[in-house]
Amino acid sequence: MDVRRTAMFRMNGPLSALICTALICTALICTMPGCGSDGPKPLPQSQRDSLMTAQSLDDSLDVGRQFLVNIQRPEGNFFYELNLVTGEIKDTDNAVRQAGTLWSVALMHQHTPGDDTRTAVERGLAFFDKVSRTTDDGGTYIVYPGRPASATGTVALVTLTLIELLHAEPEHPNAASYRQRVDEQIRFLLSLRQKEGLFSGGFDAKTGRGTSEPSPFYDGETLLALSKAANYLDRDDLEPILVESADAMYRAYFVKSLKDDPKKETAVQFYQWGSMAMLEIYKTGCKGSEQCADRAIEMALWKAGRLSDTPKYNASHAYEGLASAWEIARLSGNKEAQKTIGEKIESGVPILLTWQVGGPAPNQFLRDNPPKDKKAIGGVMSGPEDPLLRIDVTQHQMHALLLVRRYVLGDE
Repeated sequence: MDVRRTAMFRMNGPLSALICTALICTALICTMPGCGSDGPKPLPQSQRDSLMTAQSLDDSLDVGRQFLVNIQRPEGNFFYELNLVTGEIKDTDNAVRQAGTLWSVALMHQHTPGDDTRTAVERGLAFFDKVSRTTDDGGTYIVYPGRPASATGTVALVTLTLIELLHAEPEHPNAASYRQRVDEQIRFLLSLRQKEGLFSGGFDAKTGRGTSEPSPFYDGETLLALSKAANYLDRDDLEPILVESADAMYRAYFVKSLKDDPKKETAVQFYQWGSMAMLEIYKTGCKGSEQCADRAIEMALWKAGRLSDTPKYNASHAYEGLASAWEIARLSGNKEAQKTIGEKIESGVPILLTWQVGGPAPNQFLRDNPPKDKKAIGGVMSGPEDPLLRIDVTQHQMHALLLVRRYVLGDE
């Protein structure tokens, strides 16, 4: 299949929906992941083609949006996990995943603005504002209630939420205060930057001073927040820092990990965040940004070689990185890498679509187990027969679909 933007990919509207529905209904009866006792099976090409359309991704995004909005608490944070079979909701909590989920809602609002997502984002930002503190030099940081340690990633992801909302609605009534919060949180994040370009992974809740070793997750999230601020909020002053930190993170978390770590754990943890950040840095066009293209493509080809065509768990986070690398390959003219990465995207994304409650093509397990609670509609499973719907799994899958929709299917 041609993985470039094509007229078929961009086809939309009632005719597209009718064709897609007919193809799905005739092709996805017995061979979807989770169908039969042998577990996941690869989807035939005809089934993948029928699902890799703008209409299918839009349908999935619509119900995913519904899930994330409905699972939000009145206070502004989110219930963490819902069992689609029993309807049980668990209060297990994680500050970084809470902030990441709010960021996902802001991204969906940017994609398709609406009162539902706007209200959810505003409510979430109000929640985090109540648990924010200020350093002596005017930086703002977040201490999530009930958490013994404070994570840099939480601040980075709330910063990303603010940036996406301002990007979507530059004339928002609270634009001035939101912009001030972005600048204050960036000031705090920069205070955690170490001399080699990495960032402290955590900080003291009372003082805001960095207290722990850098984290590949949080460094990638911080780099993405800073790079988006440079691109969308005219923070050109950040560009030299971005290039230096991207270089340090690539060497520490990818090159060194592949050389010294048998399990490649730090490379896996940095991968999708680093890839998304490198695309944003490349798009700044600043001095030194061109090296981000080769690095993002290198990481994507490595990751593509590790992804199974018959997945047993949800690896949607990987497709956030692949979609970003596909776009950077297109922008830099690397057609060979674009083709290889695109083929992996089109083989994996359709399978992920079959793991969504109420999505465009639910697998056999979902058809056999209708949700106990309507709040489950739109949630995404961690595996082909896992009834637990977690906010972070749904968040990553929705963002991956947004990026595929925007770049590979030609939303821009």
